[in-house]
Amino acid sequence: MPSEMKRTKGLEMLVRKEQLSQEEWIVMVRARRDMVLSCINKVSLKTLGDVQDSLNHTLGDGNSDKDWPNLAVQGLYDGLVIRNGKPNSIWGFTRSGEWVFVELETGRDSRSGGVPCEIILSITRSPDVSIISEKADIHPYHFWSFLGKMIRDMFEQRKKLYQDLLSLQEQIDIEDYVYSHIPMKYEVD
Repeated sequence: MPSEMKRTKGLEMLVRKEQLSQEEWIVMVRARRDMVLSCINKVSLKTLGDVQDSLNHTLGDGNSDKDWPNLAVQGLYDGLVIRNGKPNSIWGFTRSGEWVFVELETGRDSRSGGVPCEIILSITRSPDVSIISEKADIHPYHFWSFLGKMIRDMFEQRKKLYQDLLSLQEQIDIEDYVYSHIPMKYEVD
């Protein structure tokens, strides 16, 4: 728990005893979306075309950039939504703050000799999570939870990178110190 807690609209809504309504969850998602937007341009994100499908291919493998220019859209994407035992959609949140819902069907990639893959049927993009929530038939809580998980995952990745870089910096500092004690015939900048 942070040592100094910021007072946010989301936090104020959670300090209560009764469950949140669907509409209140939409407000919560929008508040968390705004928090995420404050830092999303500072991290690397994968493209929709890089999302792995249920057949261990990427969406870019079986779908053309020409037909689906949205494949290049960078964002945070959730896994496949499974209904009736088969994957039928993916959803996510883009760098620009839009929600994305991609409807899929299993088909064959005509460009690679008919390899089975997920074929995109449609892509819906909207800044309004309620549209995607309704279309995907997913409760708004899942969008709110997803954004929180993505931020925690990004933090852990950056923390590991920081620790790795700190270790490298320490080694470089030691080498530079040792090197500085070697008599030189010429100056090195």
